[in-house]
Amino acid sequence: MSQHRRKQNSNNVIELSADFFFHRSHKYLVICERFSGMVGCVWMSPSTDQIRRDLRRWLEEMGCLGDDGVLSVFSDDETAAGSVFTHLKIGKDIRVTKATPQGQAMNGLAERSVRALKEQFLTISEELRNEGISICDTGNAIGSVFEYVCFMLNNHALVHGTQKSPLEFLVGKSIPSLISSAYGAVILCELPASLQSEDRPGFVEGAYLRPEYSRKACVAVTVIDGKPKVFNPKSIKLVLPLRWELSWMKGLLQRSDSQPLIKSDEMCDLIA
Repeated sequence: MSQHRRKQNSNNVIELSADFFFHRSHKYLVICERFSGMVGCVWMSPSTDQIRRDLRRWLEEMGCLGDDGVLSVFSDDETAAGSVFTHLKIGKDIRVTKATPQGQAMNGLAERSVRALKEQFLTISEELRNEGISICDTGNAIGSVFEYVCFMLNNHALVHGTQKSPLEFLVGKSIPSLISSAYGAVILCELPASLQSEDRPGFVEGAYLRPEYSRKACVAVTVIDGKPKVFNPKSIKLVLPLRWELSWMKGLLQRSDSQPLIKSDEMCDLIA
């Protein structure tokens, strides 16, 4: 996202709330842009580089990169949050401050966002369970669902007292409705030029993952030449009734009545 109408004070400060939470045994960081209420979620991967890359993606999505000024981050865990935000090169001075009891509203947004993420995760889990499917118990797989939920909230929820989504509220204009499907559901994908060939149809079936960061596109996964391929379709068409093809979602989804299909985050590099 390159333009936004965020109101800043005379010191050119952008304010975020941040909080850590666990789901099952996996740790995540939630960040909330206080002007619009946009939310992002980062899996606390063993890889510091991956954490910083994923955090930077969300900060760009929220219009927090460049333009000098200050990025002020409020967190109940100042030390842990500081260690995550340190060394991020985003064109701003980053200041991490502990949320005081008097400023509970400052971090209340993050806490409410954690509840919303967990509630939506439970809803998706129940819907998948009805199809005999479960989410793999890995940090990467669960984080992928939280990532999807963040995009759905940012694009489809309404800012209190308005008819605008958090993303529309941030950029200050209406945005065409986002075409999206259920997490992991089968969609028809128009192949980009880089994947087209004479022996391959223009549209192929794939699994829907999420919208793309800072772009009017989505992320899907399919199998091409026998290997899973994560890509940005030129366009998508919804497939109804909803169905799932688990061979495209290895490491993310599995049959709920069977042993896990994998024992590690083998899709981690693919969906990064």
